[in-house]
Amino acid sequence: MYPFVFKTDLYALRWENVMILLGIVAGLWLAHRRAAPKGRAYQDMLLDLALWLVPAGIIGGRVWEVMWTWSDYAAQPWEVFALWNGGMSIQGNVLGGLVAAVIFARRRQIRLWELLDVLAPGVLLGQAIGRIGCLTSGDAFGRPVADVSWWPQWFGVVYHPESPAAFFYGATPLIPAEALEGAADFLILALLLLYMPKREVPGRIVLVYAIAYSVVRFSLEFLRGDSLLLGGLKVAQLLSVAVIAVGAGLLINQYRKYSQQNTKATGI
Repeated sequence: MYPFVFKTDLYALRWENVMILLGIVAGLWLAHRRAAPKGRAYQDMLLDLALWLVPAGIIGGRVWEVMWTWSDYAAQPWEVFALWNGGMSIQGNVLGGLVAAVIFARRRQIRLWELLDVLAPGVLLGQAIGRIGCLTSGDAFGRPVADVSWWPQWFGVVYHPESPAAFFYGATPLIPAEALEGAADFLILALLLLYMPKREVPGRIVLVYAIAYSVVRFSLEFLRGDSLLLGGLKVAQLLSVAVIAVGAGLLINQYRKYSQQNTKATGI
């Protein structure tokens, strides 16, 4: 797996950086398209929001990663700002973007659930494309195929010697956890775009996205070889469980409120 588009003595362009940029552009494009029925003003507002979401997502992803791996930066804290060396968390990206969206919605006095429903498929598309970049760079890699008895032993990836995966496991074939997560992201995206029930409950799309992705992430962590840990527990799994519980509660509440409003409107 070759991680570079090109590489010289002075500069190296990684496929991961290209895929991250492509994911951001594709995600914003999808959100813009989904906002079309709401009018041009709403679409233009999303372009303003992008100026908040992109830096907030980057900062959130970096802070989340560094927070759990501070020992790697304690001796050279300036390395926290060396984003080109890697070290980002998708869950942190999403949390950072969520904070920015909440603040933006309040300042612009727009409906938060409606905004998040418009954004969610685009975020997921960006995640899926970004995981392709992770696969090329040897980031977010899986465990050695030999360590998982039920895994097909022929289905493994040997990463480039300069990748994080090779740093930990050398030329050992590893489970392509990035590809599995990317494929799952595309499947969830298809669910969100194709499964459109007649009852448009506010928040349904973003909450289904959050719950479905968290189930996938919790499951894939059993195959990951580079998980962040907290006292021996995987941080991603702890966060996934919390998101599933909170998301399910909010989704039930949104359906209940929607039903109550419809009952009042029809006089039943």
